Amino acid sequence: MVKVAYYLGLARAKKGDVDGALDAFAKVGPELPEYVDSRLRMAVLLVEEKNDPAAATKLLEEALVHANAANDAADTPAGAEPPGPVAEPSEEGATPVREAPDPKVRLYRVLAYTHEKGGQPLHAIEALEKAKALAPHDTNVRFDLGVLYDKQGRAAEAEAEMTAVIERDPRHARALNYLGYTWAERGLNLDEAEALIRRALEVDPDDGYYVDSLGWVQFRRGHYDEAVATLEHAVELVPEDPVITEHLGDAYAKAGKKQRAIETYRRSLELDASKAEVRKKLEELTGHPEPAAGTAP
Repeated sequence: MVKVAYYLGLARAKKGDVDGALDAFAKVGPELPEYVDSRLRMAVLLVEEKNDPAAATKLLEEALVHANAANDAADTPAGAEPPGPVAEPSEEGATPVREAPDPKVRLYRVLAYTHEKGGQPLHAIEALEKAKALAPHDTNVRFDLGVLYDKQGRAAEAEAEMTAVIERDPRHARALNYLGYTWAERGLNLDEAEALIRRALEVDPDDGYYVDSLGWVQFRRGHYDEAVATLEHAVELVPEDPVITEHLGDAYAKAGKKQRAIETYRRSLELDASKAEVRKKLEELTGHPEPAAGTAP
């Protein structure tokens, strides 16, 4: 009957019954092959639906204790394939290498997510570094670790992780785009950056964020008319993103389309009124202060 609780949890989660799903998953014991997956699913529900990363972190740390104990007691190697489904959604890019089967890798990866959501980025990095030690060829782990390194200003380490992902999976669109955009943002390796982004677009040509990256590298290279056309398409694909909209405003301004730049910067501020840099650009174009959000002009 306890094993039935796992499938009951799946059904309740699908229906949006978060409390019912958590209750059902909690009844799945560590002796069952669905145990790890149930804890991964509980952790995601606790973070995304209950806004309780601390509870999710505690749950995963307990699961890791059980996983380590199971490895110590098992007759098979620690990396043997565990039965049961994987909780995390599949990633973009046709990764030719399977995600590492060791359940601890999945636990550490989601633990990193809960730590980051809980405002503990260094603990998140530590969790992913442990996952990487267990599964150095897992492209999902390496990508996540690269993103966290980048957020902490560890640019060289972030670039090394993204490069490793691309070497392992040349069609990993997110890594291709991430590294290409990062170089474009810093004004580095612009030819290589554009080539990487175009490879990402070959995998997913309708991803508005990849299209934005292409427009941004064109902007950085001084190809302003090309950047305008590309970024207009990006805004069509992702109309509610303030950064993409700001990029289009930048391209309009450099292309000599002042009125369009003004209108586009104002649209970016509508989407995110906290963007002081956009307000400054707008005031430079109009020659007067822009009213803050919610105030009369």
